[in-house]
Amino acid sequence: MDLTIFVKKKYVWLSLLSLVGQIILISTASAILLYADVSLEATIILVVLLVGLIYVLSVTILRLINLAKVTGLYGKS
Repeated sequence: MDLTIFVKKKYVWLSLLSLVGQIILISTASAILLYADVSLEATIILVVLLVGLIYVLSVTILRLINLAKVTGLYGKS
């Protein structure tokens, strides 16, 4: 299967947009942790948020790989 056909699928676009949003949120939360003077409670909340976002990011990447396998673009289905 051609890559352009794969990228035109709705689920692929939704996953890619989700990845972009997650990277923006992870970057923002990391920057706040590194550069802002936040309380201990806010730090704990941001760390939990980062762990959750990184989990969702990895699941989204695995979903894209699975979609590629199903469409025959990546590996053997």
